[in-house]
Amino acid sequence: MGKVFIVSSFTIDRIKGLGGLGIGIGGPPYYCTLALLHHGVDSVTVVGPATEVHEYFSRKVGIKVIRVGKSVPTFELRYLNGSGDREVRLVERGSRLSLSSDVLNLMRGR
Repeated sequence: MGKVFIVSSFTIDRIKGLGGLGIGIGGPPYYCTLALLHHGVDSVTVVGPATEVHEYFSRKVGIKVIRVGKSVPTFELRYLNGSGDREVRLVERGSRLSLSSDVLNLMRGR
């Protein structure tokens, strides 16, 4: 298959409830990457803000990251009453996503 670029921001998810507190990776790049790899796409590049933990994830699953910002949104997900219902709150905004001509040329293969 061809190259796939995901232009979006990873997130950090702080999860409360259902047995304690956890911290996870989220956001469209995370979930798209998992789906694309599951379906056999072998050339995935995420273009967007990322932190070291997201770059570590990317190395572990064999995708590339073009980092265009250092801070990602942080969400707090609180599960209610021990059920699957949850409340989501934005705790911290991330970097604004903007693409320079250099990044666009990288995506075009120039």
